[in-house]
Amino acid sequence: MNGTAYSNFDNQEHVLKLGETFEKRPKSAYHTVRYDFKPASIDTTCEGDLEVGKGEQVTITLPNLEGSSAPVTVFKGSKRPYMKECILIVNHDTGEYRLEKLNSNIAVKKTRAEGSSKVQSRMEQQSRGLSQQMKTPTSTTSSSSIGGGSSNKTPSSSKSPPPKEKASPTPASPMDDIERELMAEARVMDQLSSGDSSSDSNSSSSSSSDSSSSIKLKTMDEMGGPSFLTSLRWLFIKGYFKETQQLQIEHKKIYGPMWKSKYGPLVLVNVASAELIEQVLRQEGRLPVRTDMPHWRSYRELRNQAHGPLTEMGAKWQRIRSILNPRMLKPKHVSSYANTINQVVTDFIHRVDWLRESSGDGVMVNDLTGELYKFAFEGICSVLFESRMGCMNQVIPEETQKFIFSVGEMFRLSPIIVLFPKSVWPYLPYWKQFVAAWDCLFKISDELVQKKMEEIQARVHQEQEVEGAYLTHLLLSDQITVTEILGSITELLLAGVDTTSNTISWCMYHLAKEPEMQEQLYQEVISVCPGDKVPISDDIAQMPLLKAIIRETLRLYPVVPGNARLTVENEIVVGDYIFPKRTLFHLCHYAVSYDESVFPDPHTFLPQRWLRGGEDWAKHHPFGSVPFGFGIRACLGRRVAELEMYLLLSRLIQRYEVRPDPAGTTVKPITRTLLCPAKPINLQFHDRRVEQRV
Repeated sequence: MNGTAYSNFDNQEHVLKLGETFEKRPKSAYHTVRYDFKPASIDTTCEGDLEVGKGEQVTITLPNLEGSSAPVTVFKGSKRPYMKECILIVNHDTGEYRLEKLNSNIAVKKTRAEGSSKVQSRMEQQSRGLSQQMKTPTSTTSSSSIGGGSSNKTPSSSKSPPPKEKASPTPASPMDDIERELMAEARVMDQLSSGDSSSDSNSSSSSSSDSSSSIKLKTMDEMGGPSFLTSLRWLFIKGYFKETQQLQIEHKKIYGPMWKSKYGPLVLVNVASAELIEQVLRQEGRLPVRTDMPHWRSYRELRNQAHGPLTEMGAKWQRIRSILNPRMLKPKHVSSYANTINQVVTDFIHRVDWLRESSGDGVMVNDLTGELYKFAFEGICSVLFESRMGCMNQVIPEETQKFIFSVGEMFRLSPIIVLFPKSVWPYLPYWKQFVAAWDCLFKISDELVQKKMEEIQARVHQEQEVEGAYLTHLLLSDQITVTEILGSITELLLAGVDTTSNTISWCMYHLAKEPEMQEQLYQEVISVCPGDKVPISDDIAQMPLLKAIIRETLRLYPVVPGNARLTVENEIVVGDYIFPKRTLFHLCHYAVSYDESVFPDPHTFLPQRWLRGGEDWAKHHPFGSVPFGFGIRACLGRRVAELEMYLLLSRLIQRYEVRPDPAGTTVKPITRTLLCPAKPINLQFHDRRVEQRV
């Protein structure tokens, strides 16, 4: 049955009973059903058909939601006997512990819809509000499995009856309700319990078949892709080292949606279709790992620094995230940062006015990305460290300039270092520069943390109430050490700066070239915040076009053009391939963002494609654009970054009409670990108040 998955046992002894399947003539049997992946189009409120044909061939037919491209989804596969595996069933109501033998493993794979007349007929008869939920292709149980994973108790008839209980609509999370919010937003975690169950049971099918014969899964050795020397030629001779995002598209044309690459000691499996990315992420397990990040981790080991949310792994990562999450992701806490961010936005507007006056013609702002980088740095430091860094001053403090430079150096050197074996890093000049950049980052972060600790101690000695935001909350917590706070906040800082600065730069670049879209946004902003009213977090909810513009910009220019996942729990099946543990997947988000089958007219800036109720809104594949990642390992600073971007963009458009650079410069993206403009973005900022008076 579907129910709550209990991960822990109590510390008491229990009697273990052998179930009916251990009898000579068992009256029931237990089977597991494993599938490659479940499309979001499946209607989980309806029953489906499970048929066993000749040669133990199994066909599972499931109805799709109304409006789907096909009425049903069909899974086909084979039934193979288990030899030794059992399942431990724990009844948490009665306290009974029972062991049952697993009879067979039914491994199926999605195929084209065939033989759908039964289900179509049933769909016409069933009510859309049917509360029961079918148990196949897989289900979770409130039990722990021994060698067999999740199971279904299946009677001898060909149909699987609906369970007695309705599955919880909110997926169980290993951490807290914040992850559940993120998963709901992804619009694809409709049955995370099923995904967890399939990943716990190897998250893959050991075999698959079509209507006529079994199809053998291929291995990585059979996968095509460029050799290390070929990759070097693409990077350094053909000139793609700074345009690795475009290399995703070029290699997809040559090798298809999935291929293997070698970069020095790294072997990557590149995944460049929304469907295959979905399969990888649905099988990421309970404690997902992006990548080993050996160069970042090696620095921390060298300097005895704590790992943060980007570099930590496993249960330690889960613990860190559970401590950092509430004040970063819960809306009520994030909205409390609006006043702090708005103060920085006000200072940035003053700086824009100063830059315009300094430009000579009174309207130009040169190198907008560089200026926005200073804004983003000031904004995230105000939230994380509760301290201003002076980035909005006409003369920026030397220590702040060092800090900003070190962030850029670290990102510039990262992709170079990983091309070399770890054994030679100490002898590379790049490594020494990399270490020096991190030293500067940790030094200044440590000074800011120590400063805040002294402020707290002073208030305590004076018997004053201690007030503060993020850093204060962490320092007053007994769950995390000061060393861990330093490691975590430094990594959060790195994750927050480029997202805001690059995204808003591209937003302004496109809005300047499309005055009609800019005017629509201006009208939306002033309708919610007329006159000089400063937008706050509650106002943003009434600005759908503002959000759509940010979303479309993140599609065209994903800050992280390629994310990674390292399989650490089980082997998994993706497409027609089976991959062992420790396989490193490179998820080519940039290539998928420009896939015409996912986003029609992909090279055009079309924010309206994200407006709810629009023609294309419901057609997007949920994994077509995932700029902040997915699931419990999604970006920790997502909500703060979004609030920062919404407040900044709305207030800039409220104040200025933005026009293109008279020089007509075209700016394209490059990859510097993160995606950023290849050239300075120069724009004209015309003060709307002056224009209106004239």
